[in-house]
Amino acid sequence: MGRRCTDCRRYLAEDRYYFVSKASGKLRGQCKDCMRQRKLEQRDPAWAPSCSRCGTRLSERAGSGRRLRIQCFAETYDVSDPRTNGAHRIKLKPCSLCGGRKERFERGKVCRPCRPWLRYAASLRQYGLTPAEYVAIFNAQGGRCYVCGVPPQTVRLCIDHDHSISDMRQSIRGLLCSECNYSRLPRFQDNAEMLERAASYLIDPPAQSVFATMPVGMPTPPPPEGVVFFPQASVGDDHRPEDGAPWPAGWRDQPTRRAAGRVADDVRDHVRAARRTSRQRSGARRREQAGEADG
Repeated sequence: MGRRCTDCRRYLAEDRYYFVSKASGKLRGQCKDCMRQRKLEQRDPAWAPSCSRCGTRLSERAGSGRRLRIQCFAETYDVSDPRTNGAHRIKLKPCSLCGGRKERFERGKVCRPCRPWLRYAASLRQYGLTPAEYVAIFNAQGGRCYVCGVPPQTVRLCIDHDHSISDMRQSIRGLLCSECNYSRLPRFQDNAEMLERAASYLIDPPAQSVFATMPVGMPTPPPPEGVVFFPQASVGDDHRPEDGAPWPAGWRDQPTRRAAGRVADDVRDHVRAARRTSRQRSGARRREQAGEADG
């Protein structure tokens, strides 16, 4: 087996590397050739080390171990608690919800104030919202659904967004209850003109205005063109034509209610016969087994 050198990027066998510890069997990242070359360069009095993170050449040749620039050191370790023995504390990642600082020796991706929001963390991360922004929108709406005005009972308010905008944070419109978010607004297909017509329909019903202007005793007009008030009868309805009227084409192929009842009776008799036969076979099998046992 082999491995790739971190300096020269050559793929060499494991015997071409020095051991970090023979007890653990861990090998160094640089091959033996690169290690010898580095030792020769360090003998030069003008030699200066480079940052082990960004590779920038440092100006001083002081210190031992892993060398980092001041900027790289601040990005890697916690500068608020410096250590003189070299055991620096690694800088913790910020809270994944609010971006604040987490407490050390606490597990998880969120800080202590954000822990009650863990069950809602996936939705907040999806839209790029923080708990503080969610509460601000909630308070701006008066703690209620913006459409129906009902406060949340056992289920939190949903984050409503515009599906036509790709940026999730820019597409957020507000907080709605599950009924308004999943049932009421989707029926109008997010069409503002349709919602305005529905609002005017509720405020000023057109039927009442027609009743107020319609004269009494108007003759019966013919049906509107293209409007069918009596659709074709469904299959199974036993409708007969009036006296003297011809039967419709294909009427013999349509089963009537009486024929459908006969088919249902035949199916029921077949099922009963199958069950009776199964019971007879089971009884004969049990009697046969009992006879064998007696013999």
